[in-house]
Amino acid sequence: MLENILLNVKPEKNDYRSRRRPRGNGNFPKRQGLTHAEFLKTQFDSLLKKNEDNLKEREVKTLKTIDGVYLQFKGMPGFDLKYDSLDSTKKDGIKLLNVKENMSNNQSVTSATVFIPRGKESTFLTKINDYLNPDKNKKGKPRNNDLINSIESISLAVIDSFITSKNKDFSQDNKEWCEIWLLGDDNSTCDEFNEFIKKYDLESKNEYLTFSERKVCLLKADLNDLAMLVCEVDNLAEVRKTNSIAQFFLALSLNEQKEWTTDLESRIHIDQDSKISISILDGGINSSHPLIKPFMVKNGEYSYNSNWGLADDVNHGTKMAGICAFDSLESCLSSNEQYTFSHMLENGKIITNSENDKHLYGCITANVISNLIIQNPNYSRIYCMAVTEKDSYCDGHPSSWSAEIDNLAFGSIDNIKKIFLISSGNFDDIHSMMNYPEINKIQQVQSPAQAWNSIAVGGVTFTQSDESLAKPGQLSPFSTTSFLWKKWPIKPEICFEAGNAKKDENVALTTETLSELTTEPEFVKYGMFAPFQATSLATAHASNFAARLQEKYIEYWPETIRAMMIHSASWTSQLEKQFLDGSPNKTKKKQLLRIAGYGVPSFTKAIECRKNDVNLIIQSELQPYKIDGSSVKLNEYCLYKLPWPKKLLSDNFSQKASIKVTLSYFIESNPGEVGWNDKYAYASTGLRFSINGTLKKDDFVKKVSNYIASDSDDTSEIDNNTNVEWKYGIARDVGSIHSDIWEATAGQLMNSEYIAIYPVGGWWKNKKRALKYDSKIRFSLIVSLYIDNKEIDIYTDIVNKIENVNTIVNKL
Repeated sequence: MLENILLNVKPEKNDYRSRRRPRGNGNFPKRQGLTHAEFLKTQFDSLLKKNEDNLKEREVKTLKTIDGVYLQFKGMPGFDLKYDSLDSTKKDGIKLLNVKENMSNNQSVTSATVFIPRGKESTFLTKINDYLNPDKNKKGKPRNNDLINSIESISLAVIDSFITSKNKDFSQDNKEWCEIWLLGDDNSTCDEFNEFIKKYDLESKNEYLTFSERKVCLLKADLNDLAMLVCEVDNLAEVRKTNSIAQFFLALSLNEQKEWTTDLESRIHIDQDSKISISILDGGINSSHPLIKPFMVKNGEYSYNSNWGLADDVNHGTKMAGICAFDSLESCLSSNEQYTFSHMLENGKIITNSENDKHLYGCITANVISNLIIQNPNYSRIYCMAVTEKDSYCDGHPSSWSAEIDNLAFGSIDNIKKIFLISSGNFDDIHSMMNYPEINKIQQVQSPAQAWNSIAVGGVTFTQSDESLAKPGQLSPFSTTSFLWKKWPIKPEICFEAGNAKKDENVALTTETLSELTTEPEFVKYGMFAPFQATSLATAHASNFAARLQEKYIEYWPETIRAMMIHSASWTSQLEKQFLDGSPNKTKKKQLLRIAGYGVPSFTKAIECRKNDVNLIIQSELQPYKIDGSSVKLNEYCLYKLPWPKKLLSDNFSQKASIKVTLSYFIESNPGEVGWNDKYAYASTGLRFSINGTLKKDDFVKKVSNYIASDSDDTSEIDNNTNVEWKYGIARDVGSIHSDIWEATAGQLMNSEYIAIYPVGGWWKNKKRALKYDSKIRFSLIVSLYIDNKEIDIYTDIVNKIENVNTIVNKL
C-alpha cells in the first residue's frame, strides 16, 4: 500500500502593508435629501419624547425602567440598510442588537434594533445634523449620506423587534420556553435578567451559553412577559423560540438467537492502548449489551442529569453504538473471522424521555463533553450525535446549539479541537415521502447540523426490494438537504447508508430488509438485534469511518481527519443520473452539492495513494489579520510549491488528469442575529485557496499580494485570471471546509504547481474591540494529483522530488 504523503514544508509567507481601496457603496435608495433628513429628525425627536413619557409613567407607578431607549430602524423594501453605522465602538454605549430581513410584497425589508443609553441620543441627531450641514460634505456628498438615505423609518422597538426565530407565534396566555440573548459576555451580563425572573416568579434554567458579546439564557414566558422584559432589561438583544427534539425510531425486534452474540463475543479483541473513542451523544446506552460492553471506556459514561441515569430510555443510543462499534454488525456475525478493534465507545447522555422540559442543548452538550474529557483526559475522540431539533425551521441560520458546537469544535473553552459528526435529520412523513425525491429538496437539514465546523451526514442507500422508492446508489428517502439554502454552509457534506423505504399503497414504509442490523436496546425483552435506518444510521457509519482514520493517522489533526472524509468523497453515478438530468452544468452541480454534499466517502481513497493518484497533506497555520494604525487589515497568505512530476506530465500531455483540493479549518462562532455583512460575520475568519493555473509564479503572487494589500473580500481577481475550470467554483466558498476538482489534461495541469491559502473577512477582523485580530488559525490542506493511466507512476517521481517528506508507516 502506498501511504499518503504528509509534507513537512514551510510555505512562503507574504504580508503587505495595506493600501486604501474604495469599498462598494451598497444598494441604497436615492432621496430628496433635506426633506428626508428632516422627516427622520422629526420622527426621532417624537420617539424620544414618547419614550420619556413612557418612562415617567412607569416611574410614577414605581415600575422598573430601562436606562435608555430601544429603537427599530427600517430600510426601504428592496434596498440595503447601512446598519453597521448604527453601532458604536465608542464609550457612548450605543449598540446594534439584531438585524432581520422580512418579506413585503415579494421584496426584502431589512430592519435593525438598536439600544441608545439615556443621555446619548445626541449621537444619532449629530449624524442627521451633519448630513444637513453643507459644510460637512465629503467629496460632494453629505456626511453620513448612505446611512440617512438607507433609513426608511424609525419606531420604538416592541417585542416583535427582538424575535429573530422563524417561528414567532408566541402565545398571549400560555408560557413557552424561549432563548433570551443578552448583550454582553461578562459576569454581570445576566444580573438584570435574573432580577427580572425573580420579580415576576418566572421559570428559567441555570444553564447559559457564552459567545462573543452574547449570553444565552432559557426562559419560560408568554408575550406579556416578553413585553415586560423589553421595558425592564436594557441589554436584551434577541428572543428565539425553542423547538422540540426529534422523535426517534421505536425498537423493532429481531428474534435472533443468543448464540450468535456469544460466538461474535468470542471473536472480538479491543486494543485498549489505542486511546481512541467514539463519544455517542444521545439518550443513553444500555452498555451491558454483550456486544457493546467490551467497547465501553472504563469510567466513560456521563449523564447531564444524574436523575436521568445512563441507560438508553429513548431506544436509540444503543442502536447507534452497534454501528459505531462494528460498522457492519451483520457482516461480523456471519463470518468466522477474528476481529481486533482499536476504538472504544463512550456514553454521553444529553436527552431523556423522562421529562419534557426545555433546555439549552448547547449547554448540555458542552457539559457532557467536558465531563467525559475530565474522566478520561488522554483519549482522542470522535463526537457522534444523531439528535436534532425536528421542528427547528432551520434555513441555515445559526442556532445557539449549532453555534456552541462550532465553538466546542474550535476549542474555545478548552483549546482542544474536536471532530463532530451530526445527522442532517430525518424526513419521515410516510405520505409526503411518496413524492420522493422532489420532496427531499424542500426538507431542510435540522438544527444543530448547520454548525460550520461539524460534518453533517446525509443518506444514500444501496438496499433495494420490490417497490422500493430509491434505486441502489440514490439518495435515501429519509435524507434532508440544504437545497433551499443560499449563503449558508453546504449540508450535508457527505452521505452514508441510511436505508430505503417501500411503497405500500399510498404510503411509504420501511422494512427490515431495507434497514441494517444493529444492537437492540431492550435486548433482555426482545432479543439481541434490531433494524436501524435513516440519517442516524448514516451518522453512526460516518463516526466509525472517522475513528478508523484516526486509528491509522493518530498524529493527524481533527481538521485533517475532517478534510480526508470530504476529500475522499464522490457522487455515485446513480446520484448524478438522478439529479443532474443529463445536463451537468454548474447550476445542476451546485444543486446536487446542496442535496448530497460531496458524495459518499471512500476509506481506501482516504488512507492510501496509488501510482497514478497521489495525496499530499499539509498541516499549517497563518495569522489572517494584523493591526495597522487604528484599523485591522488582512495580514498574510501562504504559498506552496507542489512537487509535480512535470516531465512525466509533459510526456503524457494529452492524458486525462485532475487536481483535487480540500481546505479544512475551524471557525469561532459569533451567532448574534446582526446580519451577514463584513462587520458582523458569523465566522471568526475565512480561508480560501487558489492555484496558479496558466499564470506564471510572479504573476500569480502579484494577484494574491494585490488582494491582501487591497484589504477587500473580492477574491475574483485571483481565480478569474488563472484559467482554472473548477467543478464547483464559488459554490464551494461557504462554511469552513472547501473542496473542488479541476479535470483537464496532464499538459494543462503540468505548470499548476503553486497553491495559495489566503484569508477573507470575519469578526476577528471587523470587531476590533474583541481583540482577536492577532490570533492564528490552523488549517489542513489536501491536494491530489491524478492521471488516468494506471501504468504511469507519478507517486515515485513526487516522493523523489520531496526533500523533507514524512510518510506515515503504521498499517491498518
